[in-house]
Amino acid sequence: MVRWFHRDLSGLDAETLLKGRGVHGSFLARPSRKNQGDFSLSVRTQGISMTCMEGRSLRL
Repeated sequence: MVRWFHRDLSGLDAETLLKGRGVHGSFLARPSRKNQGDFSLSVRTQGISMTCMEGRSLRL
């Protein structure tokens, strides 16, 4: 398993992980809990973390 994919991580846990240990440009992917079969991408940029659902745009 790759280090950026987290199978059992919630959105809140993803934010906490990126805020605590991430640096600008850090990211992680995880399965969506709301939409089975979709994925979410969380990215840390400029000291904040953002999450984007599959099929949507994320501007950094």
